[in-house]
Amino acid sequence: MTSKKRNVFEEGKEAFKGGDFGAVGGLWLQLPIVNISARYVIGLSNVNDITLENGTNPDKWRNQSIQLGVGITL
Repeated sequence: MTSKKRNVFEEGKEAFKGGDFGAVGGLWLQLPIVNISARYVIGLSNVNDITLENGTNPDKWRNQSIQLGVGITL
């Protein structure tokens, strides 16, 4: 939900905290012609900066991603 007084971009700035710390784990496989990689990234910080009218912050928002890669070895 957005406010009638502010646009979506202003609401978005208010929803997220300034920074995020994360952890990364992954594998890289080097074959004769092809290399394959996979990484999992998880945010350790709660990036939710929204506070309800009663002063609580019920939801925890954390970033997550999976990255896959394929390359050719010359």
